[in-house]
Amino acid sequence: GIVKGDILVGMHRWQTASLEDVEYIMTRSNLPKLGEVRFYVVRDKETLWTDINVASATSRRRTHR
Repeated sequence: GIVKGDILVGMHRWQTASLEDVEYIMTRSNLPKLGEVRFYVVRDKETLWTDINVASATSRRRTHR
């Protein structure tokens, strides 16, 4: 999982250099269709990655509006 101090540097094929980049990715209409998305963090000078299921996360977000 993500821990305090991790730096998010990418999701799927997009860089996340700013909050605007993250917002762009998270609001894409095709995001749920991707299913799992790989995200990359830098922790202690090492780049780590894992996959998250964005389809279920985005459907939960929409039902709680």
